[in-house]
Amino acid sequence: MTPSVFFALLLACALPFNSAQSSCNGQCGGEYNRGYMCQCDYDCLTHNECCIDYESQCTTSDSCKGRCGESFKRGRLCDCDPDCARYKKCCPDYDSQCGIEG
Repeated sequence: MTPSVFFALLLACALPFNSAQSSCNGQCGGEYNRGYMCQCDYDCLTHNECCIDYESQCTTSDSCKGRCGESFKRGRLCDCDPDCARYKKCCPDYDSQCGIEG
């Protein structure tokens, strides 16, 4: 096997593995994987390890599913940050999704 063929095979095997690590497409709520560049588990916001498309792929605007512990962002319909109860802006499912009294 020539070096260029070997390199092409190696690259073909590495590309799918690498792309699975940089997107949450089809990965939402999965297990934490130490070898991934970014995460799509529902605790990734807490640890600041989410993939760049986590919000668009894994969350909905009127629910805390996948949003527990996120930082406050102006303009959202409802919030899932630890202070949402204080400001009466928690999403309706805050208690059930985040397991915290709100």
